[in-house]
Amino acid sequence: EAIRGVRRKGLVAARYGGDEFVLAWRAEAEGTGQVERELAAAGERVNRIRPGPERISFSWGGFCCRDIDRLSPAAFLGEADKRMYRHKSAKSGAAVQGTP
Repeated sequence: EAIRGVRRKGLVAARYGGDEFVLAWRAEAEGTGQVERELAAAGERVNRIRPGPERISFSWGGFCCRDIDRLSPAAFLGEADKRMYRHKSAKSGAAVQGTP
């Protein structure tokens, strides 16, 4: 539901594994931040109608890849995964410190 709430021309969304998804589209660097904000807003809309245990949260690893011809699929996914875990770690640290 939340991923469907992101409106981006040419957006391709695919399940990567377990609870991980990959979203890809042709965009400039500033487009990644906008999609992250749209995804977070869509997640908030979904969470307003779900009870506590069914609420969802996101960690993401967005980046703009300008040299797509020289970036292998494994390198693309590896970079996205690395950035997602960096975001997840920062988010966990904020929760531990008491900030939202």
